[in-house]
Amino acid sequence: MLARFILHTSSRILTSFDVGCILAQESVHVSPDAFRGEVTSELGSLGAQLILKVIRDLDIFEAEKWPQDESRVTLGKAGLQTSQLNDRLVSNLSILFSAPRLNKHQLFCLKWSELSAKELWNRYRAIGDLGKFYAVWRNTGDAVRLTDMVRPSELECLSLDQRYPDAKPGLAIFSKRIKEYRLCIKCKCGWVAFNKLYYGEKRVMSPLDFKNGFMRNRAGVDHFFDDGRVFDK
Repeated sequence: MLARFILHTSSRILTSFDVGCILAQESVHVSPDAFRGEVTSELGSLGAQLILKVIRDLDIFEAEKWPQDESRVTLGKAGLQTSQLNDRLVSNLSILFSAPRLNKHQLFCLKWSELSAKELWNRYRAIGDLGKFYAVWRNTGDAVRLTDMVRPSELECLSLDQRYPDAKPGLAIFSKRIKEYRLCIKCKCGWVAFNKLYYGEKRVMSPLDFKNGFMRNRAGVDHFFDDGRVFDK
């Protein structure tokens, strides 16, 4: 995957962001498992170098600037001009602008039935450093915050789908493999695990601590995290 840092310009003062002709751009390879912070840092460094490069020879870059490819435009509320949109896009503006704004509780609430393990991993890479995901522990009704996510591919050796073919989203399974303890949770597709858990206002717990404290009921009883239950206390 490639990410680009693009430098824009225009002959008039602009009130919108990310508009105008392109002065220069460079691409950088992004690893499939890169985290947002890593990409931000790399693009920031690349952008600083590109800005200095353009400033040194501004006249040359101005003479060679080129327009943006309108077919690759993405929409945001700021800076949109209806006159520049085609009829199909105009018809969708009401949907675009009326979408509810998510608060932090909604953003980090885990909906196991809607996300695959890969999708949750991607979300963790994108916003995991901005807050902690959480889900409500069904047995007690208290929120459990989850962080330090395990890469889903590391759980493949556990063969959880084969061992629990009828598992429902949100099911929590404790797994021990050669002194490696995992609290695995079923998603829409696949399983995820986190190395650090915070039950309520308690300090950080390991998967083994959580299992000993909250999963010691009699055999045959399933343990679940609620699916998409927002906890805003």
